[in-house]
Parts: sequence; structure tokens; C-alpha cells
Amino acid sequence: LIIDQKANCAVSGGSFINSGSVEAQSGTLAFSSGVTSNSGSFTATANGTITFAGGQNFNDGTSFSSPAGKIRITAGATTLSGNLTTSGLEFAGGDLYGSATIGGNMNWTAGTWRAANIVTFSPGSSLTLSGAADKSLIRGDGNGSGGRILRTGGTLTWTDAGRIVGNEGAGIDVLAGGEFELRNDSSFVYGGGGNIPFLTNAGTVRKIGSTGTTAFDGVAFTNNG
Repeated sequence: LIIDQKANCAVSGGSFINSGSVEAQSGTLAFSSGVTSNSGSFTATANGTITFAGGQNFNDGTSFSSPAGKIRITAGATTLSGNLTTSGLEFAGGDLYGSATIGGNMNWTAGTWRAANIVTFSPGSSLTLSGAADKSLIRGDGNGSGGRILRTGGTLTWTDAGRIVGNEGAGIDVLAGGEFELRNDSSFVYGGGGNIPFLTNAGTVRKIGSTGTTAFDGVAFTNNG
């Protein structure tokens, strides 16, 4: 599926299953209903945009390639599984479910990562937390423990004013060789539900690029790095 036009193209109603390639060369391709990708690829150029807002399942082998912010997840439930490759993908809203290993670069600007699952960013990959909105790590089913784990063997960069809010034992795990760069003066806080969140470090946690205070409030920090 190739979209090469100045106007927008909306896909709504029913479901869209991709095991081939989807390209937005100009204009916007907006998916507002269910999308399932089985080893499919999504590509946007500098003049094109792809958005997902209707509930999407990205399974093993799925890839995303675009300039930063040109492929965006804005709403709905997003479920990941297997090994995924990203370049320029932005998670900008909705709820993230599932366990997956991600290679490449990605940006998280808003939304909630939930359930008793793990998303791992492989060595050499990068995830940037940016923008003013809070980023929440929770479980969300009333269990109170064993919440979402964000794990990185690459570089996790936290910028701008948006807080990280953790509930139900969710947290961040920095693996050996991984880095967590604190480039802001914001806070990683306990949201008040279930077990407190955690930060476990076997790599490097580095405060850099800002002169104020980055606070960990109600967060269990374990340093093995």
C-alpha cells in the first residue's frame, strides 16, 4: 500500500492486516480502526505521516522507518510481541501492552505502558522520553504488584518536564552496558497504587545537560553498576 498524495487518507471500520509494506510518501495515512502487522513494514518520508489510533497489534518482524515523529501511535490499545525494528516511531498516546524486544530508536511523549509485561530495548538502541506529559508505568488490573518493566541495554534518555509515574511494582531496569541519561529537572514518582516503583541499575545512570534537580520520590533504587 503506497500513499502518494497531498490530501489525507483515512482507514476506518473493519480491520487492516499487513504482512507486506505500507508507505506514506506524502500526506497523512490515518488508521482509526484495528491494525495487525505480521512482519509488515511501515515507512513514511519527510512529506508523509502515518498515525495509529484504533487499536493495533504489532507482531514479530514488524518494522517502522521514518524521520522523527512521522509515524505516531496516538490512541487505543497497542500490543507488541516478538522482535521489532523502529526508526522514528513515536508513542504519543493510548495504552501499551505486550512483551517485545525493540531495536533502533523510538520516542515516548505521552500515554501509559501497562500490564505484567517487559519491553526490552536492545544494545545500541535508544528510547527518548520527551514532552510535558507524564509517562506512566503500571500493571492496571488491580493486582498491586508485578507491573510493567521498561528494560534497556541501550540508551534511555529522559528530557523535558514530563514526569515518570510508577504504580504496582512497575519500573525501569538498566542492564549492564545500558545507560539512563537524566537530561531534565523532573521527577520519577510513586503514583500511590500498589507496590512502589523501582529503578534497578547494572549499567550507568547519568545526570547531564541540566543544572537543577531530578528527583526520585517513592522509588526503590538499586545500584549494581
